[in-house]
Amino acid sequence: MKTIYKISVILITLFVISGCGKFSTDQIDKVDYSIMYENYSNHKLHIICYSDYYWESPQECKITKGYCDYLALYCEIEGDTFEEREAVAQKLLIPEKVTVVYDNEYSITFSRDSEMDNLCNMSDYVCKRLNVLHRECRYTFTEADYEYAKTYGEKI
Repeated sequence: MKTIYKISVILITLFVISGCGKFSTDQIDKVDYSIMYENYSNHKLHIICYSDYYWESPQECKITKGYCDYLALYCEIEGDTFEEREAVAQKLLIPEKVTVVYDNEYSITFSRDSEMDNLCNMSDYVCKRLNVLHRECRYTFTEADYEYAKTYGEKI
């Protein structure tokens, strides 16, 4: 009887050990983030993004209508939870100040903690998970953005 007991203990231990590989306990702790600007307006855009956290500031891109472009803004963000990573992305990736120039005619500047803070908060972007390790934050410019710049921006 002792032999059967010992064998059953060994079999149960082997079964438990062999089953451990089937359940992944790995947690994602690094995710790549990038910013993309898309132009659905009928105007040429010149976007200038400023942040103290950028390797090189300002970052700029020019986009004709119907096109999109990535800024040279990309970072690998660490964090144990989704919320932690989003908070770090808000600080490191999302610009602190953005100037948008439409057709070299109208200019509007947005900055954090001001009344006009569009493009300076994570909530202004549509962030999608492209895969487990990459999120893309996208802002799409429309005619409404142009009209807003005409109303609240400066004529150049």
